[in-house]
Amino acid sequence: MSYRQDFHIHTTFSPDAESRPEEVLRAAEAQGLCEIMITDHCDCDNGCAIPAPLEAWPRLDLKQYTEKIESLRSMTDIRVGVGIELGEADQMPEYSAEVLSFYDWDYVIGSFHNPKGKIDYYYTDYTALDLRTVFDEYFEGVYRLAVDNRFDVLGHLYYLVRYIYRQGLTADLSGYRGKIEEILRVLVRNGKGIEVNTSCLKDRFGGLIPGYDVIKMFKDCGGEIITVGSDAHTPERVGEGFDEALEAIREAGFTALASFEKRNPVFRDI
Repeated sequence: MSYRQDFHIHTTFSPDAESRPEEVLRAAEAQGLCEIMITDHCDCDNGCAIPAPLEAWPRLDLKQYTEKIESLRSMTDIRVGVGIELGEADQMPEYSAEVLSFYDWDYVIGSFHNPKGKIDYYYTDYTALDLRTVFDEYFEGVYRLAVDNRFDVLGHLYYLVRYIYRQGLTADLSGYRGKIEEILRVLVRNGKGIEVNTSCLKDRFGGLIPGYDVIKMFKDCGGEIITVGSDAHTPERVGEGFDEALEAIREAGFTALASFEKRNPVFRDI
């Protein structure tokens, strides 16, 4: 059987997810996946990311979380990695260091969901903003996260685009190719990778994040570490879009996907 992975999956340990861990496991088996990483949210700057009157997300219970995900391993032949989506690690370095030292993680996604002191891009009203200013701030934030270097793979590059499209707008990223390349070169220099996120293939945006052009740019910059993640928050989306992502990854010149064990990459031929 060919190698199939999903390295970005949320369970009910994430406040915005509906999948019980056992449901994720059954869904992964049904999709013929060889390996999954459970990567629940641990946003360092979550105190301001959720706008009032909504309640701020509670801190992830690291002990309960890691013990539960570990327990899944005895229930399946699929390899189950204990991962985490660490958001805005550079904004609260002491807390992020505490999280990273708590457990011998298999895999850490680095994410940028909101500028320091501002709400998550999910909640932003883009119709009232100058998108050039928004993107300038966004890519500067991602660049700082990349330089901070507390993760294994950068998650959903240009994350905010999916929400811009959901509001009936479009986004032209052609003017940011230089900034994106700068970010990718930092990742390569630090021995880090990128995730190909499939969550928007059936969304209004209708594409991979990042798309083929950025995947190819990463390869041309010397990038080697690349993974596929559905960003599933419900069981039926586990493994979604893997074939589309794999096609783009192969076309860009990659011959392997990265797996991780204790944060060390291991390459699986594709």
